[in-house]
Amino acid sequence: MILLSEIAYPEDAAQARQRYLFPSAHPLHRGHDLHVDGSIGISVYPEDGEDAEALINHADTAMYHAKEKGRNNFQFFKAEMNLKAVERQSLEGSLRRALKREEFLLHYQPR
Repeated sequence: MILLSEIAYPEDAAQARQRYLFPSAHPLHRGHDLHVDGSIGISVYPEDGEDAEALINHADTAMYHAKEKGRNNFQFFKAEMNLKAVERQSLEGSLRRALKREEFLLHYQPR
């Protein structure tokens, strides 16, 4: 986690990410090449939360969305990201309940 307390605009956080992502795009040489990728989630005070816990949770959510977009990416938190997470959790819960109740029926069709 990186706290940027001296930025004037949220876009400044996007520019600062270059210092943290792009150096990791080059391999480290420790007897062999080690490639490290990074994903960054950005949340902004007070728009995305007024306490540290909310800001960290929202940045974490944004980071997972950045990972879905590909390597060395970043995403700003958006409220609709939480909706996707809730939908995913609901689907996962429904699937777990269906497995427990043995509600799946397997059909095998050889090709």
